[in-house]
Amino acid sequence: MAENEMPDMGHARNGRWQEWRDSIIGQGSVSEIANEGVRCLARTFKNLQQLFENENGVPLREVLNAATGDGGNFDDIMRRSRYGRDYLQMFACPLNHGLDDRTVVENVLSFTVDRFLDQIREDAVGVTFDDAKTFREFGLKVKDRMIDGIQNLSAQLADAPDRSLRMPGQSQAEKEQLFRNGVDDSSRSTSDE
Repeated sequence: MAENEMPDMGHARNGRWQEWRDSIIGQGSVSEIANEGVRCLARTFKNLQQLFENENGVPLREVLNAATGDGGNFDDIMRRSRYGRDYLQMFACPLNHGLDDRTVVENVLSFTVDRFLDQIREDAVGVTFDDAKTFREFGLKVKDRMIDGIQNLSAQLADAPDRSLRMPGQSQAEKEQLFRNGVDDSSRSTSDE
């Protein structure tokens, strides 16, 4: 049975985003947090590709066609879809209509990051950050560092929506940090990817 993806920190499936939250609250470097955020996006959207296609019977190509106005009907897509509905609504945003596939996907990836940052802000302000303004400034720095990764993921998803998304690499320092924290990447369950 498939597990749903929801852009909600409290959702059981979002352990990857909880780890990102912990890195932000633990005051990791902007660069490390940005790299981790791109990997979270990649795992989420790799899973969404599978859910859309295999569980909903709605390939990403059809979602993109409806989003850009090149065909497809979001009412029909939503009626047929049980999984990833919150993300489908991000694709259905009227601001995406008439844009090219890459820009639509980039918008949805950016909306996703914003949604999780908004939820993390509630936990981080008063703990790691003095106020919402300070957190917002930090979030903008992180998103700025994520832009290359977001654009890479956008290109992959838009140019070959039927091909499984490739996961971004990790630096040696990030691999060593995971090892020190007792997380061996080779033993991670593929259900989170």
